[in-house]
Formats: sequence, structure tokens, C-alpha cells
Amino acid sequence: MLFASSYKLGTLKAPESLSSPAVIKEVHVLYDHVPSKLVPQRSARRTKWIFISAIGVSKQKAEQFYDEGKFC
Repeated sequence: MLFASSYKLGTLKAPESLSSPAVIKEVHVLYDHVPSKLVPQRSARRTKWIFISAIGVSKQKAEQFYDEGKFC
């Protein structure tokens, strides 16, 4: 079963550490929507759902990480 995914573009404004400069960086996020209710099939002894969130410094990197997560 495939779930819908979304893309968000944001920025980081806080420094990574106290000695780092406060640089504004773009953050690209791809994530799966988690349904409010998951119902396993009656015949299934075990059921597993995977929801992926991927963050990258570019949309291409986020897409790459997201795609890699689908095959783990």
C-alpha cells in the first residue's frame, strides 16, 4: 500500500552550535502522511507499515534520501 507524500521547503535560522555563525539555510523535506487509523488484514499474522521522512540541503538530495528509504 502506498501512502501520499508531501514536500516542504523551509529555512534553518539557528546556528548548529554556539561557535557556528547564524546562517540561513534552506531545508527541503519529503515526508509520508501517516493515516489516523491503520487496520491490518484479518488474514495477516504480522503487519508492517513504513513511513519515511527525508531532509536534504536541496530538493534533489531530499528526493534521493526519500527514494533510498523506500528500499530499506
